[in-house]
Amino acid sequence: MIRKYIGFLVLLLLVCATASAHHDENVYKENGSGVLEYQSQNQEKHKRDYQMRRDSIDALLSQYQNIGIEKDLVQDAENLKQDVLVLTRLGEYEASLQHFAKARSIIDPAYRLIKQAIIAARNGEELIMSLNFATPKDEYDYYLQKIDSQRRAIGIFMPQIASERARKTIARILNEANAEYDRAQSLVSKADYAQALPLMDRVLNKLRSGLMMVVNQ
Repeated sequence: MIRKYIGFLVLLLLVCATASAHHDENVYKENGSGVLEYQSQNQEKHKRDYQMRRDSIDALLSQYQNIGIEKDLVQDAENLKQDVLVLTRLGEYEASLQHFAKARSIIDPAYRLIKQAIIAARNGEELIMSLNFATPKDEYDYYLQKIDSQRRAIGIFMPQIASERARKTIARILNEANAEYDRAQSLVSKADYAQALPLMDRVLNKLRSGLMMVVNQ
């Protein structure tokens, strides 16, 4: 059985993806005569590159799901699919804004994740990605980063949700997560990491469930 602890990597990628404000498509926007034509050609290239990578991801994911059936890794394949879905949906959002270069940079890690999973599955290896922390504060800081990335991703997808019922459910999840987050902050102010870290883990799990609900709308 392949064990995959890749959620943390996806979250780190979300931090980079949602924090970046640089778009290659705009580099040549106001550089003089002839520039708009070049920009249009550049944009078309970014669009083609994005779509080719997106098609490759779909093909590889299908391949990995077939391997999952053959090697009794169906649950692993489903877990990976959910992680990849977060990145591809973020990529689709940027592509809808004509930010094709950024969209490609967001989905590239999904492509690498699937390739790594396929190689590991074929070789009968365990795919293990984990973190070790020197101090409880380091672990707490890491949770802060993961939680922030989840919130950012949810914020990106929320405006796209049409169902009022879904919006209320996600709002409830966020309120519950925020309440436990505040409790954790209070404990950390007293240097009580032993009780704060389990709370931070619960906050993260709630936000993960909220994000997946948003992504699957």
